[in-house]
Amino acid sequence: MPNKYNDEINGIIERTKEIKRLKNLTVNEWFSIFLSDYCQNIKTSTLASYQQSFANHIKIILGDVLLSDICSEVIQFFINVLLNGDQERQPLAPKSVKNVYGVLHKGLSCAYRLGYIQSDIKDMMIILPKNRQVDINPLTNDEIISLIAEITDSQYKSIILTALFTGMRESELLGLKWYDIDFQGGTIKIARQLTRDKITRQYVLTSVKNDRPRSISPAPFIMKMLQDRFNGNRNDFVFTNELGTHFSHNAVYRYLKKAAMKAFGRSNVRFHDLRHTYAVLSLQAGDDYKTLQANMGHYSAAFTLDRYGHCTDVMKNVSSQRMEKYYQNVLMGDELIIQKPINLIV
Repeated sequence: MPNKYNDEINGIIERTKEIKRLKNLTVNEWFSIFLSDYCQNIKTSTLASYQQSFANHIKIILGDVLLSDICSEVIQFFINVLLNGDQERQPLAPKSVKNVYGVLHKGLSCAYRLGYIQSDIKDMMIILPKNRQVDINPLTNDEIISLIAEITDSQYKSIILTALFTGMRESELLGLKWYDIDFQGGTIKIARQLTRDKITRQYVLTSVKNDRPRSISPAPFIMKMLQDRFNGNRNDFVFTNELGTHFSHNAVYRYLKKAAMKAFGRSNVRFHDLRHTYAVLSLQAGDDYKTLQANMGHYSAAFTLDRYGHCTDVMKNVSSQRMEKYYQNVLMGDELIIQKPINLIV
């Protein structure tokens, strides 16, 4: 009995032979194959971003170029056009340029491994732009106190406090389920996130960012708050609205923005600012960068250090002030007074 897949397999083999024989596959033709055949095991949201990068940038600038003609100079030209723009294109931010280049890199690396091109992109001389550091806006101590006092809705209060004192991403909180919480052990397993599919616009559960599940040990008062919420709760998700369904990103954002405006008159507060606030509070409390990286789910401690390194500078200044105070007290013979920790969030 013939194999039902034979015709398809033979078609692929003949197509591959023809491509290698003619050596005239364009970037546009290759990426159509790459996105349809070699990107089936990635998140739908990631695939959507790949398709967007290809359609909006790679196809327009490099689409007609033959794969065999791809070289360092061509790719550098591509990067420079993205970064600087032209009469028809607005310039992209360095981070966006790197994201688009990442898609190009994956596609060309795959082509190299399949023998469609002779040079590996990782060996090419390419200069990428440096990221511009985006300012973070953590809440001050006074703003934290005012916000907590302002939040009266218990459903929103629990998700906002959990974000503020665990540093979990909004999508991770929305995707959290009760079986992820070990009340006896005092831990929360963060293994998924609830995101909105860019194509279907429907909410879907996906793996966490960087595909690295993690476990955190929140402060006891957070665990108690969640335990109180769990008692008698029959919903699957931890954070739900009055109908028992998971929150939407927009609903949480609107509530936080309204509460922050009432609490301290600032309308530009983002949900992600709660995550930044947790990071600064952790460093103020004495956590090292490796611990903070693990708690926040960053891919490296170097990224955490780069993101929140300014806090180290503040702590150095605080330390020097304390040493100066100690020296002055000893020199003058005064009784040494231990100062209270100086707040890093001003």
